[in-house]
Amino acid sequence: MKPELEQELQHCRSLPTPPAIALEILELGKRADVDAGDLARVIQRDPALTMRVLRVANSPLYARQRQSETISQAIMVLGLNVTMTLALSFSLARLLQQRDGQPADWMWRRALVAGTAARSLGERCSCGDLEELFLGALLQDIGILALHAQFPDTYGLLLADAKGHDELLAMEWRELGCDHGTVGGWLMRQWGLPAHLSETAEASHAVGFDDQPTPRRLYLQCVAMAGRIADLLIDRQRLSDTESLFLTAEDWFGLDHAAMQTLLENLATDLEQISRVFDAQLLNERHYEQVMAHARELQLLRNLQLVQEVSEYRRRSQELEQTSRRWREEATRDELTGLHNRRFFNDCLASEFDIASRTGRPLVLAFIDLDHFKQVNDEHGHSLGDEILRQIGRILRSSTRDNDATIRYGGEEFVVLLPATNLLQACAIIDRLRTGIGELAVESPVHGKPVRVTASIGLAVHMDGHYRSERPADLIETADRALYRAKRDGRDRVEIAQDEDY
Repeated sequence: MKPELEQELQHCRSLPTPPAIALEILELGKRADVDAGDLARVIQRDPALTMRVLRVANSPLYARQRQSETISQAIMVLGLNVTMTLALSFSLARLLQQRDGQPADWMWRRALVAGTAARSLGERCSCGDLEELFLGALLQDIGILALHAQFPDTYGLLLADAKGHDELLAMEWRELGCDHGTVGGWLMRQWGLPAHLSETAEASHAVGFDDQPTPRRLYLQCVAMAGRIADLLIDRQRLSDTESLFLTAEDWFGLDHAAMQTLLENLATDLEQISRVFDAQLLNERHYEQVMAHARELQLLRNLQLVQEVSEYRRRSQELEQTSRRWREEATRDELTGLHNRRFFNDCLASEFDIASRTGRPLVLAFIDLDHFKQVNDEHGHSLGDEILRQIGRILRSSTRDNDATIRYGGEEFVVLLPATNLLQACAIIDRLRTGIGELAVESPVHGKPVRVTASIGLAVHMDGHYRSERPADLIETADRALYRAKRDGRDRVEIAQDEDY
């Protein structure tokens, strides 16, 4: 605050001052030996204050089973500190009521709504002393009274022209170089109020609270949010702020849309109790219903948006899954034959070998090598060789079952993996496959005559009778030895691994 503004306020004869009873309560608060009797005697000297304390003590705000008929009983039910804070709040609240030459009654209503909202937020967020929150939010705009008292004409124009609390703050900074929060903090220090109340008035109008320690930050956020809630519920021009308020509540307190709707619904009930305490109509029922209807509409739109976002997420997930599946498929497929490649074979064999070992179901591995295939490429060209490999890929797929794995192992070598298949069944499948390869005839572009190839095949079995291997690599070596014997003994044949091969 500028020094010249502070000097003007200090010499203002009409500056608001706390009621005498508020000053007495403040003095009691400073004493270490204060007891319930001292507080009761002070409160009882003010019949209106006594009535309000008793009303709130017996209201659903505190949900006490025992009804209090005297201030002494109320102190026993509420506790000394709670009663003292309530009495101080209610006595200071008189300053905010409309008097001749003072701001309009929106400030009085806003203060009570903000105090009640801060208390509700604090209860929802487990934020310290609820009555301290009520008092802090109640007094956060007390600086308006001081500025209006010193500058009734010029500041009165600001109040009349400002469209809401936020615009008033902006206009104050432009005209005065500070806002009423700063002035309110100064005023409360003049009164001798506890430092945390003056600091709250100054800090609750700030943009952010990141520099505050966590408990204090949560307290200030409750007070600041309470002011925004009060604006929404009192000012009919602020209906459009509903969405922004709900987003801030989620950011500051983690309260989602539904939780904030519930809080506003419960707040309306609490405000009914405060209205009875102060004999004041705080909420316009029609405007409140408009706020809640707008909140429900926003929730509906939000739900529709979430449905659309979820639908879009699922669509993109499906596209990504399809793309990923295609990439995985392409990465494990041989481009020429369409069969699986060696990378797939390594993973598939490890998995099937483990299943066979655990379940005891047999697993057969067939190694296939085309006979004299290099000679075919040399005599007829690689294009013919590629066509033969493509046709053999087709034969392997058509000669095996859906659960079988057909792999191009490399060059002219192929592998067939037969899960849950015993040796007898495997021999029938593999011999049919060998016959199909032998019957294949592809016309040569060089000689114009059909070219035929044969295949030598070695079979090895795991978990069939006494035949078993320790590792997948051992099963490969066993099948390879059987293949070597098929080539050695004349080719175009199927050889089954023998005991000595294991």
